[in-house]
Amino acid sequence: MTTTLVLTGLFILVLTLVAVGLPFVLAWRAGRLSRIEDDLTVVQLEDSLTRSITAIRDLDFDYDMGKIEDADYAVQRRALLGRGVSILLRLDAARTQDHQLEHKIELLVEMYRQGA
Repeated sequence: MTTTLVLTGLFILVLTLVAVGLPFVLAWRAGRLSRIEDDLTVVQLEDSLTRSITAIRDLDFDYDMGKIEDADYAVQRRALLGRGVSILLRLDAARTQDHQLEHKIELLVEMYRQGA
């Protein structure tokens, strides 16, 4: 009887720890994933932009074929355009950072060559 009570108590304790700790673990992972998403490379951003443009083109085609209502089309197109603009802005910022980094590297190489 005592062993059964101890095992039951341990089982309840483990379940409680999982139930209490799970939201914290999920929040931590979500924060980590959002930071990873913010650090997308230029190639990944260009791919995202291509997919966004393709989605807008497909939406326009479906609207022209009569598969989508006017109200739904307007809402979806506005959302896709907003996402595309967001990607363009992030792509521009990433390209600027890449250009600045390349310039710094070139300056450091030039300084090294002059010193050596």
